[in-house]
Amino acid sequence: FSVLTQHDLHVLVKIMPTQDECDVVSLYQGDESSMSKAAKFCRHLSSASDLQKRTATFALALEFADRASYVEDATSQLQHALLELTHSTKLTRLLSLSLHMGNLINAGTHQGNAAGADLRSLFTQLQDVRAADGKTSLLLFFVQKVEEYDGTLLDIRGELPHVPHAAAFLFDAVEEAVGSLERTVESVRSLVQGSEAEADSAFRANATEFLRLNSESLAGYRAALTECRQLYAQASELFCFLSDNQGKAPAEMLSLFSGFMSSIEAARRQLRLQDQTGQAGAGAGDDDDGMSRRRTLLLKRQSSRRRLQPETPRGDPEPAGSELLQQQLLRKDHDGSICASPALAHLQEMAGAMQTAVASRLSSMNSGMHNLDSDDSEESWD
Repeated sequence: FSVLTQHDLHVLVKIMPTQDECDVVSLYQGDESSMSKAAKFCRHLSSASDLQKRTATFALALEFADRASYVEDATSQLQHALLELTHSTKLTRLLSLSLHMGNLINAGTHQGNAAGADLRSLFTQLQDVRAADGKTSLLLFFVQKVEEYDGTLLDIRGELPHVPHAAAFLFDAVEEAVGSLERTVESVRSLVQGSEAEADSAFRANATEFLRLNSESLAGYRAALTECRQLYAQASELFCFLSDNQGKAPAEMLSLFSGFMSSIEAARRQLRLQDQTGQAGAGAGDDDDGMSRRRTLLLKRQSSRRRLQPETPRGDPEPAGSELLQQQLLRKDHDGSICASPALAHLQEMAGAMQTAVASRLSSMNSGMHNLDSDDSEESWD
């Protein structure tokens, strides 16, 4: 079966001559070398027995590996996922807590004190029931309380790693694939038994090898599918899951649990985001208070420094009797030039001494104020 590819078979099916065309070509008794290529091809194909059946069987045989791989993957995923559901302690605990919460909410009503709940209804109520604010869902509240009680219970994906992928497989689809494999093996076996001609020896050898390699594995596929059905029956009984459409089993139940895991993870992310937002808001409030304190200290320092600095004269007014004052402070030298009198020199000396004293005093007071500002600054930034 390794000579022809799937593409070769598809092309062969399209150009294969009909039975009438084969009959017409077989009536020709002349020299074959004078025949056209199409006529030679038609005569060559007509010499093979059960051509249509062989072509169909070859096509199925070439697809056997792909179908077998699908069945192996499907049965393996389903077996693991169903076993994980029945052995998950975290999932059982979460469902028990959710049932207990529902009984507390429905206390005093005919729905209270329930011994169990339908999975579809339970997961739907967790999503749809909301608080008075219209934002907080029952699931968010449930996850928050479980997080406070024991957050490790919410890490259920680690116990159910195969559930999301296994939810894509249907028993009907797997059953059809196994049936197709069984029909392929039977068709090949039938062709081997019917090919007695010497020209069919190569075909019989290839077909026999194909049967030897795949007959035993085919029995294993059927046994694996039967085991999956038994595991599903146990899981559906454990979780009280009833399905109106058995054709969708077990994908419907597995999809519910997969969605439950995703909803829990989304709720945990939302809670973490709310915590981060609250912390950021509190930090922003602290920053605002710190900025206000620093602004107040800055204003105080500026006000103090303005009080300590001498006022800049805005222009001395002309005193009364200015001419007399000038005569007393200024005198003409022997050469006629004007110079300062001894009284003016004395006044200038006194003014310089006063200026030095005031500068020294201001420097001392500003240094003390700087130290005070530094202490206040350190306290305000701590």
